[in-house]
Amino acid sequence: MDLGTNKEVTIASKSVAISSSSTTYTTKYIPTGCIDNCYSNASKTVRVTGWAFDKDASSESIQIKVYIGSTCIGTLTADETREDVNKAYSITGKHGFSGNLTTTLTGSRTITIKAVDLGTGNEYTLTTKTITVLS
Repeated sequence: MDLGTNKEVTIASKSVAISSSSTTYTTKYIPTGCIDNCYSNASKTVRVTGWAFDKDASSESIQIKVYIGSTCIGTLTADETREDVNKAYSITGKHGFSGNLTTTLTGSRTITIKAVDLGTGNEYTLTTKTITVLS
């Protein structure tokens, strides 16, 4: 255990437990999700909608990071109701996300959308897409 970060790593089973003041997450799975839409709907704006969850803590909401190239243009929280996702995966909680993110980067751009693992904080790519960001 790293006393500075309160992180426990068990190398043999490849299991990671990370504790905060009241929650411990064990990481066995990477987050999963889907992007419903990703487009530029206004000047210097990217609209992103979809859903994502971390199977290790499927009732909790996770963070979604949106990048243009290597620049993170914003973070969304998957905290909107998506009964279709809950039913399809037999889970509970809120897993939908949507938002408009502003950027100074315009023209043809590669957008990468990543889900943040609750246990490790690692980011996992859900999709990469090229869009035209309106100027």
